[in-house]
Amino acid sequence: MSVKEIAATSGDLSGYDLSGLDLRDIDMSGVALRGANLTSAKLSKVNLSGADLSEARLEGADISSSNLTGAKLIKASLDHADLSFSNFIAADFTGARLRGANLKLCNLAAANFSHAELTGADLQQAEAGGAVFADARLDGANAYGASFVTASLARASLRDAELTKSDLNAADLRGADLAGATVLNANLRAAALDGTDLSNARLTGTDTVRTILDPGRKDAKR
Repeated sequence: MSVKEIAATSGDLSGYDLSGLDLRDIDMSGVALRGANLTSAKLSKVNLSGADLSEARLEGADISSSNLTGAKLIKASLDHADLSFSNFIAADFTGARLRGANLKLCNLAAANFSHAELTGADLQQAEAGGAVFADARLDGANAYGASFVTASLARASLRDAELTKSDLNAADLRGADLAGATVLNANLRAAALDGTDLSNARLTGTDTVRTILDPGRKDAKR
């Protein structure tokens, strides 16, 4: 029985080894793929809305231009996966690993990345309005031109991250670590910055309506 037939009949592919398979253009909405091995699988233009990919292995998978609205990817491994141009509205990435993943031009609105690992990820021009990155690691991530309007980045680590021209309007950055980050020409209007570490950050041209540096904090480059 083919993957498509199994998905259509039982809706449960949990634990299956689907590594390297060509699954492009398949409708797997709502399918259970918990703990499945999808390493290097071709999943571009796939409908995985509402699917459960918790603890699945998706390292190096091509999930570009796909629909994962409301999908569960809790503790999934997506290191170096291509997720570009995909829709992840309200998806749950709690505790997931996305080191070096390509999230360029993704729609991440209202997605949950709490405690996720996104070190070195590419988030250029991603739409992450209202998303939650609390306690996440985004060290060295490239979020050039990304939108984090009203997003929560509380206690997130963004050391040496690229945030040039990013929109952080009304974002929660309390307790976040932006040491060495590049935040040129960014929008920090109404952002919550209590306890934010901006030591050695580059902030030239950054637009904010409040004083960025608290008394006693190490000066940032401006």
